[in-house]
Amino acid sequence: MSFTSKTYHSQIFRNFKAIDVKDFRRVVHFYEQSEKSIMQLDFDEYFELVVAYTNALFEITEYRKHLLMANVVIENSILQNVTHISGIEIYRSTLFMKAASHYNLREYSKAKHVLHELLKMNPYDENNRRFLMRVMGDDRPSYLRKARAWAVLLFLATAFIVCVEVLVIRLFYVEFNQQIELTRDFLFLLGIFLLASTEIFHRVSVYRRALKLVEVIKIRKKFERHKVSN
Repeated sequence: MSFTSKTYHSQIFRNFKAIDVKDFRRVVHFYEQSEKSIMQLDFDEYFELVVAYTNALFEITEYRKHLLMANVVIENSILQNVTHISGIEIYRSTLFMKAASHYNLREYSKAKHVLHELLKMNPYDENNRRFLMRVMGDDRPSYLRKARAWAVLLFLATAFIVCVEVLVIRLFYVEFNQQIELTRDFLFLLGIFLLASTEIFHRVSVYRRALKLVEVIKIRKKFERHKVSN
């Protein structure tokens, strides 16, 4: 169901419509100052204001509040069978923004769960697939943190060797200069290799897991459609 235009709107709705749609802070302020009155409006006016307020919360980075209101929008869109407002699809767009709020709060597992649900609806949506890969990529596994810690130790060891080389070896033990240089370079390159190799492995792993997940969902949907058609 999509909302149709009405010949008459309440005063509070007209006041809201007078606000620049991109003045997100003013939208939030208006809603929060008038919330009791908004709750008394007819559903179509009430819901349009709730959707605008919810989106504005996201735009001003009030992600915790946005998550709470996104649930209200999703629940009402299902209960009242509202699919579009002003030509914008409500249910999926709100779910996508909900995933983005979880992501911005670094709640990666929750973001992945929401995106998984979106892909179950449409596994051919490239935006959802790319966002899922981004979330999975930023959800750093423990081996990456350990690799970074070891790399930092190797870089610190390299810096220590450079100090020893400059202050001691070059002045008093010139015959060991070549061995020190080789050790210094080896430790530095080992740190670089450790960082680069684990990062590449992680990115490749994310790419493969995301593609596999999408393919599994596609197969399931084809099976379900075939089952229904028969």
